[in-house]
Amino acid sequence: RGGAGAGEAPGAGGSEGGEAGPAAVLDALRSSDFGGVEAMFALRLAANLLAAGKGGASLALLPPILEAAAAAGAHESERPATRLALATLLLNAAVLLRRSAASSDTKTPAICALQQLLTAPALATAPAVAAAAAEEASCRAALALGTLAHGDVETQALCAGLDLPSALDGVGGGGASARQRECVASARAALVGC
Repeated sequence: RGGAGAGEAPGAGGSEGGEAGPAAVLDALRSSDFGGVEAMFALRLAANLLAAGKGGASLALLPPILEAAAAAGAHESERPATRLALATLLLNAAVLLRRSAASSDTKTPAICALQQLLTAPALATAPAVAAAAAEEASCRAALALGTLAHGDVETQALCAGLDLPSALDGVGGGGASARQRECVASARAALVGC
């Protein structure tokens, strides 16, 4: 199919010549084969779209992407790379939300997604590569949480209501790496009001 249809923003359509847009990301996340590599790549593409974004249009993409990822269970995927891609998406979103001085209400979908990711069951198998990806995902999630809560009393209150300080215990507790403990400490410092 071609580019944007009637009423669509340029670049919001599917693909032409191999270029993917936001609609392609949502299609991949909503597919019945979410557990596949396609989902990981869709989340990575979404993370890159947000990282390249400057505000408004990019932020408008966040809620539907997070809804599709949640419905598909990305936060509890048995594929460590999928969880890492989701954590990267959330970290990039947190930076964009902070740069745009977003309201607590605008941050809520990302906070809820972080709660799901931080409280998801640990991966059943943890070979070295999977363990490294799981560690990195937890660090990025903690950093995203701290970025969203930093200096925002309303977001700190939301985090407290969702018991996110306790969720951080699972990341920075016994057996955590020095980097995980450092990321959790940074997030806790941002959750001062919790």
